[in-house]
Amino acid sequence: MAVYDTQVKQVSRKQADTLLYTSWKNDLLPFKERPLREVLRTLGDQFGYAVDFEGPAADSLIFTGYLSTSDLQQSILTLEQTFSIKISKENRRLHVNNQ
Repeated sequence: MAVYDTQVKQVSRKQADTLLYTSWKNDLLPFKERPLREVLRTLGDQFGYAVDFEGPAADSLIFTGYLSTSDLQQSILTLEQTFSIKISKENRRLHVNNQ
């Protein structure tokens, strides 16, 4: 990846996670060291769901990975298995609680 520094007016190269920048082509949402609360809100926005959290766990859990933009159930399953939480869908709301 090329990076331009405006202060020194110089271009430099650095390693890049290309999937992070091209994941949209594969119907994926990329997350890198993001709080679970933020991940679920982004997922809710993607599919038109509000998100309710029960318990403080969502504040301390960090997620790095990719979630489907076309399959909500698969994304929910991934998060449930990763964090040992339970996410249920009801009335266009995602309810998140510790198992």
